[in-house]
Amino acid sequence: MVTSFLAGLVVAANGLGLPPALEQLLDGGPWDSTPGGFRVMTLSFLADGCAQRGKADPTLRAEAQRCVARAHTRVLALPAPRPGDGLFLAHHALVLGAADALGPCLDEARHRHVVEQLLALVREDAHAHVSSYEGTRQRWPADHAAALAALVRYDAAHGTTSVVEPMGRWRAELVKRVHGKTALPRSDVATTLNGGALPRGCAQSLLTRYLLEVDPALAHTWWQRYRRQFLLRRGPFVGFREWPPGVERAADVDSGPIVLGIGVAASGLGIAAARGVGEEALAKELEASAALVLDVAPPLKAVAALLVARAIRFQADSQPVVARPAAVAEPRESASGRAAPQPL
Repeated sequence: MVTSFLAGLVVAANGLGLPPALEQLLDGGPWDSTPGGFRVMTLSFLADGCAQRGKADPTLRAEAQRCVARAHTRVLALPAPRPGDGLFLAHHALVLGAADALGPCLDEARHRHVVEQLLALVREDAHAHVSSYEGTRQRWPADHAAALAALVRYDAAHGTTSVVEPMGRWRAELVKRVHGKTALPRSDVATTLNGGALPRGCAQSLLTRYLLEVDPALAHTWWQRYRRQFLLRRGPFVGFREWPPGVERAADVDSGPIVLGIGVAASGLGIAAARGVGEEALAKELEASAALVLDVAPPLKAVAALLVARAIRFQADSQPVVARPAAVAEPRESASGRAAPQPL
């Protein structure tokens, strides 16, 4: 879960529109101050953005394949994960899955091994989640949604059914861990550390994007609840709160800064989520707010410039829409014809 609300794109002179900073990263350039735990996520978002462009435009497919392959090379150059580093394993598998969406698997043996490691972590876990980091007691549904999406991609490309059992266990676990007031999943199903008993904006935005690949009906259902309760409008600014209505807590490394009550990570990750559920108008509003807030809070430009922020925004620009299943009710609308945001 990372800070991306403020990221701006400088379009590079390549067909994929890679920002120069991301192009340099793929060329072996140095990392910036992006936290070490977020670097594999940076490469995963970057690979997905390239793959999405390659799928949408066949003339870009070869260039997209090269981009994903370069991202995978950079993943292999990162410090090797420990056995319990499920977040790293999930995003490594997502990069390999991005390659599968464009053509032959980059490394079938490695891909199978990473998937088997993820499955072992789930089987051994009392909460049916992968551990994001070796030794942590916390279990984050948003991070596990990325692991499930990685399994879905693997199954689609390799003719397996690896996601079925983990998905069933995960859903059963979350039913017991839904936050009563919001009817949204807790941000941590195992502990109450760092507000884990509460739903969080950064977690819900990230979870929506990956859950759309795994269980579109559940993703759309939770999105409607999230949008109704967490979306804020304050003058020209639009974004998602980090904490549920009535809860005020400090910002942390996951939330990024909280500006005018709006969470940076929740709103930045919410761009792809909104676009993924088909709310293009909201995605554009979030993007416009991201640009505007830079004008009123220049110190936050350093956050926007981080490689992880650029990668998240790059991916969000081409996030595909996953249609709302017929079984999911239409969102409740206000008199203006728009789903009403939570009032301030």
